[in-house]
Amino acid sequence: MKDVMISIASKQVWPQILSVLHFKPQKLILLHSGDEQESKTPAFRLKAFFEKAKLLESVSLREISHRKLEDFSRMSLEKDRDYLLNLTGGNKLMSFSLYDFGKQNNYKSFYFERKNEIVWLNPNSEPQQIDCKLADHMDPADLIECQLSASWIERRGELITFNNGKLKITDPLPEKEQKAGDELEYQTAELILKLGIKHVRRSLRLKPRIYGTGVSSHNEIDIVFVWKGKLWIVDCKDRVKPEILLDPLYRCAQKHTKLLDNIKGQLQQNRTHSIKDDLVAITETGGLMGKVICVRKEQMPSDIMTYASLQGIEIIRKDMLKEGLERVLF
Repeated sequence: MKDVMISIASKQVWPQILSVLHFKPQKLILLHSGDEQESKTPAFRLKAFFEKAKLLESVSLREISHRKLEDFSRMSLEKDRDYLLNLTGGNKLMSFSLYDFGKQNNYKSFYFERKNEIVWLNPNSEPQQIDCKLADHMDPADLIECQLSASWIERRGELITFNNGKLKITDPLPEKEQKAGDELEYQTAELILKLGIKHVRRSLRLKPRIYGTGVSSHNEIDIVFVWKGKLWIVDCKDRVKPEILLDPLYRCAQKHTKLLDNIKGQLQQNRTHSIKDDLVAITETGGLMGKVICVRKEQMPSDIMTYASLQGIEIIRKDMLKEGLERVLF
């Protein structure tokens, strides 16, 4: 255990959270620049998250100019403390400056790799793998809240666990908010919990971070959970392709097949754009260290499958749900 960890805040909050869970420092000093979006606001969100979780004795914020390297040497620190420096966040200049500050004062420093690996930089030594289940007990809604910059949580949704062979739902949604796709979401949640995940959130709703009246929700997360040091987001769609609805018309209007072909082509094109937009929105919510699973009733077109693969998105067919989840999660 280290007395004090010094970290650089950035939009990617997971390295900060997992590092604190792993090293268990008593205090945390979060350095940030004056850039509101990239550094300052994420620092305030991290501070609120750590204070709510009660993981540390104290969390303090300090603004450091990324253009004035002397700011680090002037940084006032308590004496007789054991310091550990996390170089993962911030821009290259801030990370280099903190590294140089650590070398001058003989403080250990490290970089957090995406594969949940600690790479020691001062002194240089063998990488250290951390326990990937450190954050599994945390409420995924709190982690989403800490990570989001352009949105805030309007509804935390249902917290679901698996108890005595059945689903236990905390804070169930009112009956008026039930929708057609709920059955697939509950089915997916149950299978995920049976695989060993502690709990999931269902139907978490986001709203743009804009103040005023008339601002509506812009995104709903079907299922979110924490597993193996990552935030997992599951998007469920239990519907058929819209162009299938044209099949009866083909049978009834054989003289107008060309027109119907044009309509079908347009529907397919619109559907492809819509699916890609959905995948982009989900991926942005998951963040750099997030994982995305899409559960679909229909077979996705080949171009969508290629796009999803390039983005690291897993697509699972509804009729292969159990096998698909086992493949992705283990």
